Amino acid sequence: MQRKFGMTVSAVYCFISKEGIPKMKIGRETLYSKTHVDAAKGLIKKEEPQYYTYAEAMEKYGMTHDQMHHYVKYHSIPRVKKGRYTCISRKELDDLLAPPTI
Repeated sequence: MQRKFGMTVSAVYCFISKEGIPKMKIGRETLYSKTHVDAAKGLIKKEEPQYYTYAEAMEKYGMTHDQMHHYVKYHSIPRVKKGRYTCISRKELDDLLAPPTI
C-alpha cells in the first residue's frame, strides 16, 4: 500500500485503523484487504442500495408508518428482513408512488 498510494508507514497505520480495514498476518508480513482499501480510497463505485428502510421511505414520501405498511402490503411490494429492520424494494416502491405521467 505504501508503494501504490505513496503513503508513509505511519499514514498507512492511521488510515487502516480509521477505516477499519481487515488485516491478516502471515509470518512477518501484514496483508490488508484490497477490496476494503480500494473502497475506502474511492476506487470502487458503490452501488445504490436496493432497499429502503421503513424510516427512509416514510421520510421520502411523507407518510406515516401505517400508510406505508398499507401500500407495501396491499400492492405486494417485496420486503426483506435485515436484522431488526424491514427493508422495502426501492424500485417497486418508487414505481408505485411515482407521479402519474400524461
